[in-house]
Amino acid sequence: MAKRKIKILSGTTPEQEELLYRLDEYREESDEAFSYHRKNYDKNYKYWQGLQKTQSLPRYTSNVMYNLLQVITSTKLPILVQDDPTISFIPYEKGGIEEETARKLSKIVGSYVWNKEKALLKLTTVAQDAMVYNVGFWKITWDATKIVDNKQIGDVSIIPIDPYAIREDPLAHTLEECRYIRHLNILPLNLVKNMFPQYVDKIEADNDIGDELGQWRFFANATQENAPIKTDVCLIEEFYLSSKENIGTKETKTYPKGRFITIINKNLIVKDIESPYNHGKPPYVAFVVNNKPHSIRGYSDVELLIPMQDMLNHLLQQQDDILAKITNPTWVVDPNYLQSGTFDEIRTTINKVGQVVKAPRGAIECIKPAGLPAEIPNSIMQIEQSMLRQAGITNVLLGEGQSQHRTASGLERLWEAGTSRIGMSTKNLTWSIKDSAYLIGSIIQQFYVEQRKINIVGNDTYTPDSFEIKAQDLQGNFEIAIEQSNSLPTDKLSRAKLTLDLAGQQVFQMALAPDPTAQTVAKIILDAVEFPQRSKLYALAQQNQQNQQNQQNQPQNPVEAMAQMMSGQGQQIPQIPQISQEMAQSPMPTQNLPQQQQQQQQSQGEEIPINIDEILAQLPSDAQQILKDLQKKGVPLEQIIQELIKMQNGG
Repeated sequence: MAKRKIKILSGTTPEQEELLYRLDEYREESDEAFSYHRKNYDKNYKYWQGLQKTQSLPRYTSNVMYNLLQVITSTKLPILVQDDPTISFIPYEKGGIEEETARKLSKIVGSYVWNKEKALLKLTTVAQDAMVYNVGFWKITWDATKIVDNKQIGDVSIIPIDPYAIREDPLAHTLEECRYIRHLNILPLNLVKNMFPQYVDKIEADNDIGDELGQWRFFANATQENAPIKTDVCLIEEFYLSSKENIGTKETKTYPKGRFITIINKNLIVKDIESPYNHGKPPYVAFVVNNKPHSIRGYSDVELLIPMQDMLNHLLQQQDDILAKITNPTWVVDPNYLQSGTFDEIRTTINKVGQVVKAPRGAIECIKPAGLPAEIPNSIMQIEQSMLRQAGITNVLLGEGQSQHRTASGLERLWEAGTSRIGMSTKNLTWSIKDSAYLIGSIIQQFYVEQRKINIVGNDTYTPDSFEIKAQDLQGNFEIAIEQSNSLPTDKLSRAKLTLDLAGQQVFQMALAPDPTAQTVAKIILDAVEFPQRSKLYALAQQNQQNQQNQQNQPQNPVEAMAQMMSGQGQQIPQIPQISQEMAQSPMPTQNLPQQQQQQQQSQGEEIPINIDEILAQLPSDAQQILKDLQKKGVPLEQIIQELIKMQNGG
């Protein structure tokens, strides 16, 4: 490939010059591939806005347009992103510390970061890009400048990116396969100088950059040749190179995690570093609503519906023209019967409603047009229904439908049937969220190196919570599961009925039961109906199980263990009234001491030995053996007797 002309700045090293030329080859390659998408994007956006140009028509003909594309995308979008997803990290091994780590990561990624970054709102932008253009992108990075708890310790950043601004390797089928990915941005000159103060003398404006990012489409009266950019600007390109692309480097230099190169105006390298992320993946995630085989970019809803949108508008214009002729018919006037000047007066007033024109008999005749053909409104209705069906939109999703279907169960069935066509788009979105969760989780594991306090606000998925974490608390390998509630009925009556039905079948009690089999059955049922609060139940059941394990693992008082053992065998704690009275009033009986010596010891405050044999004689044989074993292990006898008396008295 021949080298294109690049203005090489003074001070550029030979290695940097070689790198610039190689990146320019990638630039040319990706721009040429993107040119096809660029034309479609421009067209799609105009149609979505209802600003498409129709063929040149006489001024008296109708140019009415019904923007059904806007209706379709506005209906489909909230179905895709109506609820926050449930993000669950699942450990590869059950039990142990990894389950607690997975629980914390699930809350940090699925609630803390997701809410703090307003990810659902940004996901809405990504989904809308996919429906209008043919793909939506967002970028997940670590922003070290973010302030957390009044400290600049950094945090995860989620950024939706305009599809115009991404130019990927045209030979790749997925983002992970890309040799390179270009991220373009056009920023004001002063802002760029503040971003890279060490290069302030070399950074210049490039106002000839043109309309690389298609900003003109946001302005109704703008054209590509007259883009509304008046400020001095610079073009910033961030190249992500995979670990396989060691271009412009010495053979000994490798980038096993990938590489980031930032260039200003195509000739000034301001950053060239190895990727800081341990996951070794590009920091971008793509989403498409309609798959295109072996392609990163799919099909948009708009581009698939443009031909039918043109047919719909053409029929509407024909209908409008015919109705206009019926409402304002043509009149034939014979000027031979009229006096001079009367013709102009009649022509001016004849089409005004309620006007009566005075003229000789037979001088004026109305030509009555034929009525509106029934084929036109029928065709309009058929095309409209075809467009909605192709996009997966039914009457129920539009808020229409027959009254006999307005029951809780009926609406639920209609909703499920109506969203089946959108199911593939939902699955694509789920995979994109899963890829995003993996990047977020990996970044958190790598960069949460200091102690942090995590405050969970709480939502339909997670209950409010607050806990502190350290770097070592988040390590481990996990699988990720994403749950979407797109098919769940949204009306309150259906949700209330579903909840009452589950409660009546004791599904909630089964989910919280200690029996693993009951929990498994309950999980299958709750997952099948996509109950929105099921994650809370799972978390509560897991917490209860963990608490029980902790209690079992705690060292138990040996006398309490003996009492529990005896109670489990149906035995009663022995009643020792003689001992309890003596313990309450005086020290325990002594072992064969003369009465006078006992009285002297009591008067002098000395401790009197406990007659353990006398106590053991009043206990069952099993309990006697346990007490003897405890005594051999060094458990104080006083503690044994005191615990027995406490249990005897209900303490």
